[in-house]
Amino acid sequence: MVPRQEYPQPQFVRKEWLNLNGEWEFEFDDKNEGLSGKWEEKKRFASKIIVPYPFQSRLSGIADTGFHDYVWYARNFSVPEKWKGKEILLHFGAVDYECRIWLNNKEVGLHRGGTVPFYFNITKFLVPGENRLVLRVEDTQDPQQPRGKQVTGLKPEGCDYDRTTGIWQTVWLEPVPESRIEYFRFTPDIDSRKVHIEGVVEGWKPGQAVSIEIYSSLEAIEQKIVAGKTVNLERGVFYVEIPIKNPELWSPESPHLYGVKFTLLEGKKKIDEVISYFGMRKISIKGNKILLNNKPYYLRLVLDQGYFPESLLALPSDRAVKKDIEFTKAFGFNGCRKHQKVDDPRFYYWADRLGLIVWAEFANARVWSEKAEEMFLSEWPEVIKRDYNHPCIICWVPFNESWGVPELGSNSRQQEFVKRVVRLTREMDSTRLVVDNDGWEHVDTDLVTIHDYSLHAQDYEKNYAQFKKDRKTLPAVHKPVYAEGLKYDGKPILITEYGGIAYKLPGGNYPESIWGYHTTEIEEEKFISRFKEVTEAILRLDFCCGFCYTQLTDIQQEINGMLTFDRVPKVSPAKIAKILKGKSPGYQNL
Repeated sequence: MVPRQEYPQPQFVRKEWLNLNGEWEFEFDDKNEGLSGKWEEKKRFASKIIVPYPFQSRLSGIADTGFHDYVWYARNFSVPEKWKGKEILLHFGAVDYECRIWLNNKEVGLHRGGTVPFYFNITKFLVPGENRLVLRVEDTQDPQQPRGKQVTGLKPEGCDYDRTTGIWQTVWLEPVPESRIEYFRFTPDIDSRKVHIEGVVEGWKPGQAVSIEIYSSLEAIEQKIVAGKTVNLERGVFYVEIPIKNPELWSPESPHLYGVKFTLLEGKKKIDEVISYFGMRKISIKGNKILLNNKPYYLRLVLDQGYFPESLLALPSDRAVKKDIEFTKAFGFNGCRKHQKVDDPRFYYWADRLGLIVWAEFANARVWSEKAEEMFLSEWPEVIKRDYNHPCIICWVPFNESWGVPELGSNSRQQEFVKRVVRLTREMDSTRLVVDNDGWEHVDTDLVTIHDYSLHAQDYEKNYAQFKKDRKTLPAVHKPVYAEGLKYDGKPILITEYGGIAYKLPGGNYPESIWGYHTTEIEEEKFISRFKEVTEAILRLDFCCGFCYTQLTDIQQEINGMLTFDRVPKVSPAKIAKILKGKSPGYQNL
């Protein structure tokens, strides 16, 4: 059975496609001799792997977590006869990190970057009948490379986990016309009750137009049109504002989505068609409050790192990611920080559908250099472009805890780099909030975020006592909240990491060395008592706009999750949800 059979781009859906997941040929190249030995011409590789799962994972069929920095993939495929006359695109959801591709012994292209999608037009490389596709992937232990929580050592330790190398999202073929819809983005405006839509057509021709039909819901595609317009192309670009009468707004409590159909027209002839969706949603700031759809909204987030025991960073199935979001909401959280991972688009799709706010964070490097800056900037804009249309995302977080910029507090070059990234982020997306460096050492941020793993309620009272008096002095709990020379200026404040309570279920299957914050609990009631104490302490901070609890699931040796690594609740979701329903003094009348 072919894994991951759902369409991989839920916001850009074409009807015809061919899933290339499943069994591929595979081989380690530990001596890095494949290029000189012309392995792209080999007729057969030694092993088998199940794509799209990394070779380190169980679902790949290999489960080898050793160091293998160079690997090769191959498979044969045939293009369906009915696609004759179309251009054929070869898509990759994500390949970590550098990927070189050959088709029928001819080099197609090279891509660098482990988290973003890419494609090649392979039409001219195809031959009748069977075609042979070969990939070489290079994923070294370069600390300048964005890697997130992937451990640099042989075994997981602390809060770092097994590595993910190679293909880790769906691979597919797609037939497209010469003129085709290439890209579009939605910018909802709930105040003027409009949606702004702009897009690009590849291979455009004079006289072409794009028809846009907006439907009452994603489920009502082809059934109930609520708005629409046809717009002529100007040099392959289109822009239009479409009124939405009595818009239904998107929120975690009511995650309404509008379905959209784009049709590329040449006269009356249909050239291309793409299905998508958007949500009418606004995120903003007023004073020291965060507003969702123009109303103050308290954020109850949970740290979600998106690791799975059987597949690591790859999603094991669509059902698994949907289940994670359902658990998150059952525990009473209204959002998550997707931590050190740019996830598979299917995660954001289900967050849109089920109603879960997401802070979208990049996977950081471990050191700073000019090369590290270049590697960061080669991917981060592509992340924003890919995920711009998801209503669930309300905040971009390019850096966490000064990872990749370890001297951010005092180093002016690192500070200028982070400021440049923030400016770029705002230029690409002015509709969302930006947190420059989550946790501490802020240099240019829309929200002041603090990581505080204090053990008891009185610790929080002590930490913020001076600030409650003067509204100026924020504590350096782990590191200073601001970089040198900068001070608090009245922006909204959140505790975006706290808790991290290690909880070990009796009889559970744990590694010899386990990790978590403070002492380890082994009784549910004691865990709940500690969670209640620190959560209610934060809720009592009248200046605080929300929090993020560490974390949703255990991950390998780290055992501070609400769920075990294999997604068994360690504590009653209803008991946690009851605690999270408490209100902050600043939000009592909401």
